[in-house]
Amino acid sequence: LIANGFSISANGAQGINPIQPVITEASGDGGGGGGGGGVVLLNVGSYTGSLNVESNGANGSNAGFQNQCPGPGGGGGGGVIWYSGTLPGSVTVTVTGGANGIIKNAPAHNPPCEGLPNGATSGTNGIVQTGFLAPEGTVYNCGGLLPASTVKEWNGKRVSDGVELNWKLEQTDALEIVSLEKRNVRGWFKKMKEYQSPVDGAFQYLDASNEFPATYRLMMQDKTGRKQYSSQLFFERQKSKRLNVYPNPVADELRIELPVSTDGKTSVSVFDYTGKQVMRKEIMINRNQYTTIQLGQLTAGTYTVQLFWKDELYIGKIVKQ
Repeated sequence: LIANGFSISANGAQGINPIQPVITEASGDGGGGGGGGGVVLLNVGSYTGSLNVESNGANGSNAGFQNQCPGPGGGGGGGVIWYSGTLPGSVTVTVTGGANGIIKNAPAHNPPCEGLPNGATSGTNGIVQTGFLAPEGTVYNCGGLLPASTVKEWNGKRVSDGVELNWKLEQTDALEIVSLEKRNVRGWFKKMKEYQSPVDGAFQYLDASNEFPATYRLMMQDKTGRKQYSSQLFFERQKSKRLNVYPNPVADELRIELPVSTDGKTSVSVFDYTGKQVMRKEIMINRNQYTTIQLGQLTAGTYTVQLFWKDELYIGKIVKQ
């Protein structure tokens, strides 16, 4: 990702009241709540340049302009930033909850609640977490969808011999060609199989090459020469595995089950909701079934525990009391 100092934003927004002098404020009635932050998925191998990624909640609306005490708007909650690998120092992330609104200062009325939230609360912060892997065999992007009347099914699954792809076509009278295409981590989509004058029905193709990561799509060309493309199905080389941790919630000592195979040295890392590493412990895997780490010094909240072993990523989520 070449950032060039730009931002990726999935921030929530405030509602507006266009007839007011300040369009994000209410008048006599209750204020609107702030919109919640969205989700940003960063499946990126390397970053160039500085980048700011935001998924913040919007502020709640102020309320006022009368003698009574209406309800201001609550702040929107922060969203989720989920990334693969490790974020470099040139990438900043924020998932801050929005502030609550207050009762506006109205000199002509002066209600007793001026300046108070009157029950409105700020939004909670969101979560920044690592360990993202694109879901296998499901829609990977939402661009260029084929007409629903033509493609009724389009999915894939990993099988022992490779990847099995399945699709179903209906109302194919206008179609001239359907092609199954594949792209690996680098390069363009390449045709794997072409169907001339396809008919209605179910289709299946087994890709036994075992070349990953791999992305698949359907190309459909009608009799006028116009082409359309399906959404893409993504399959990753490596899948993250679940790390068994307990007790959960945990107050002090956390017990971690180890992936036992051969002896070796590795580490366990703990990340807070912003993605910041707050703890790291070197451990030895020597046929022991578990290890423990002390979490008493951490504040209450949600954390991610990670362990790498034999090129595999193990992830567990915990709640610290």
